[in-house]
Amino acid sequence: MTAGQLSREDAERISDVDTVEETPDGLALATRRPAGVLTALAERQALAGIKVQSGTLEDVFLATTGREYRA
Repeated sequence: MTAGQLSREDAERISDVDTVEETPDGLALATRRPAGVLTALAERQALAGIKVQSGTLEDVFLATTGREYRA
Protein backbone atom coordinates (compact mmCIF):
# COMPACT_ATOMS: atom_id res chain seq x y z
CA MET A 1 0.00 0.00 0.00
CA THR A 2 1.36 3.43 -0.91
CA ALA A 3 1.11 6.59 1.16
CA GLY A 4 -2.37 8.06 1.17
CA GLN A 5 -4.09 4.79 0.30
CA LEU A 6 -6.67 3.31 2.59
CA SER A 7 -6.94 -0.39 3.36
CA ARG A 8 -10.32 -2.11 3.29
CA GLU A 9 -10.08 -2.66 7.05
CA ASP A 10 -9.38 1.03 7.68
CA ALA A 11 -12.29 2.03 5.44
CA GLU A 12 -14.65 -0.31 7.29
CA ARG A 13 -13.65 1.35 10.58
CA ILE A 14 -14.84 4.80 9.46
CA SER A 15 -18.03 5.34 11.47
CA ASP A 16 -20.25 6.74 8.69
CA VAL A 17 -19.29 4.17 6.03
CA ASP A 18 -22.20 1.79 5.32
CA THR A 19 -20.43 -0.60 2.94
CA VAL A 20 -17.01 -1.10 1.38
CA GLU A 21 -16.56 -2.78 -1.99
CA GLU A 22 -13.31 -3.59 -3.76
CA THR A 23 -13.34 -2.50 -7.42
CA PRO A 24 -10.70 -2.56 -10.16
CA ASP A 25 -10.08 1.15 -9.44
CA GLY A 26 -9.76 0.78 -5.66
CA LEU A 27 -12.31 0.88 -2.88
CA ALA A 28 -15.91 2.05 -3.24
CA LEU A 29 -17.38 3.40 -0.01
CA ALA A 30 -21.14 3.84 0.37
CA THR A 31 -22.54 6.24 2.95
CA ARG A 32 -25.60 8.27 3.82
CA ARG A 33 -23.37 10.86 5.54
CA PRO A 34 -20.71 11.91 3.03
CA ALA A 35 -19.45 14.90 5.02
CA GLY A 36 -18.31 12.65 7.87
CA VAL A 37 -16.64 10.19 5.53
CA LEU A 38 -14.86 12.93 3.58
CA THR A 39 -13.64 14.44 6.83
CA ALA A 40 -12.30 11.06 8.00
CA LEU A 41 -10.59 10.50 4.63
CA ALA A 42 -9.01 13.97 4.79
CA GLU A 43 -7.70 13.27 8.30
CA ARG A 44 -6.07 10.10 6.95
CA GLN A 45 -4.71 12.00 3.92
CA ALA A 46 -6.59 9.56 1.67
CA LEU A 47 -8.33 11.94 -0.75
CA ALA A 48 -6.07 11.41 -3.79
CA GLY A 49 -8.05 10.05 -6.71
CA ILE A 50 -11.37 10.30 -4.90
CA LYS A 51 -14.58 10.32 -6.93
CA VAL A 52 -17.87 11.33 -5.31
CA GLN A 53 -21.02 9.96 -6.90
CA SER A 54 -24.65 10.31 -5.83
CA GLY A 55 -27.14 7.49 -6.05
CA THR A 56 -29.80 7.58 -8.77
CA LEU A 57 -33.42 6.52 -8.77
CA GLU A 58 -32.33 3.51 -10.80
CA ASP A 59 -29.89 2.56 -8.00
CA VAL A 60 -32.72 2.80 -5.45
CA PHE A 61 -35.05 0.71 -7.63
CA LEU A 62 -32.39 -1.96 -8.12
CA ALA A 63 -31.55 -2.08 -4.41
CA THR A 64 -35.24 -2.26 -3.45
CA THR A 65 -36.49 -4.77 -6.02
CA GLY A 66 -33.34 -6.66 -6.95
CA ARG A 67 -34.02 -6.19 -10.67
CA GLU A 68 -33.39 -3.57 -13.33
CA TYR A 69 -36.13 -1.19 -14.47
CA ARG A 70 -37.31 -1.76 -18.03
CA ALA A 71 -39.60 0.82 -19.60
